[in-house]
Amino acid sequence: MNKLDRKLGLLSSLPLTFVLLVSFLAPLIVVALFSIMPAKVFSLANTPDFTAYSTFFCQGYYKSLLWSLGMALASTVILLVICWPLAYGMAKVFGRFTLLLTIAVVMSLFVSENIRLFGWVLTLMKGGLIEGHWRYFTGSGFDSPLYGVGIIIFGLVYVYLPFMLFPLAQGIAMVPDDTRQAAYDLGATRWQVLWQIEVPLAAPGIVVGSLLSFVLAAGALAESKILGGQADSVRSSVDEFGDGLRKQTAEAFEDLKKQTEGGTSKLDAEIAASEARLQELIAAAKAKSAAAYADLPTREGTAASLSATVVTSGYAAAFLQAGGGPQERMLKASEETARNTREIAEHRGDATLS
Repeated sequence: MNKLDRKLGLLSSLPLTFVLLVSFLAPLIVVALFSIMPAKVFSLANTPDFTAYSTFFCQGYYKSLLWSLGMALASTVILLVICWPLAYGMAKVFGRFTLLLTIAVVMSLFVSENIRLFGWVLTLMKGGLIEGHWRYFTGSGFDSPLYGVGIIIFGLVYVYLPFMLFPLAQGIAMVPDDTRQAAYDLGATRWQVLWQIEVPLAAPGIVVGSLLSFVLAAGALAESKILGGQADSVRSSVDEFGDGLRKQTAEAFEDLKKQTEGGTSKLDAEIAASEARLQELIAAAKAKSAAAYADLPTREGTAASLSATVVTSGYAAAFLQAGGGPQERMLKASEETARNTREIAEHRGDATLS
């Protein structure tokens, strides 16, 4: 019966085993094979080339890997120390409050990891929630803890705490209370019960939680980018951008000032000349009209005087009503004057005005 059960179990696990091999193991094998292929090729039918590994070690990329593994290991140890008493309380002490604590921890996972980390940036940054209030009440500030190894490890612990807490709580819950009580009855101390009874029996939960936390922390990127970004490069980039923006703004204002000063003086001169010429034309028209009526109030003189007055008045009105610069206004006034002149010539039959 046992052999039959084992055979049935193996047969039942074959589909899942195949899926795991195809989904996880095959991609890893393909990546490993491409790592020894020449650069910029998409075929495995090439001579193996270990240039990528040479670059990895010679240019110091291995240091990033070591830093990632070291911070992942540190965060895993810290998580184990922090989560053990909390998991013990959830499994053995809290009772009905365990469900509330579980819901509270799980609810944090509904919020994006990046948003939660940006919240810590706003809290810990220079002039942020903590430092800003401290400086407001005490008058002195302190440097931000951001952009360091410590804050990255803190971010890893903060983000991956649920992945250590829940497996650990399940492992501790597997420790029978009778076994613990029997050890106490035989004279075992609290530390002896912890290291010889609880830790060995809770080992499955410890292993699962540690593996999950370590693997996720080793491949984490958001914590390093958001909390531990290069402070010097960030500051230099911001300063460079600000200096360039200030320089461009100053140059733009200087050019605008020069153009405005030169354009204003030139525009004022053109307007003054146009107004003087306009006054001269009006005065000449009035004088011509008065002389015509005083000396010879004939049909021709009256027509000439009236025509000169109308033409000059039309020029003045067109100049004052036209928009744009002086040149455009004078051009529009001249066109209006010519139109008025032709209309008077056609109406009066005065050839001298056409």
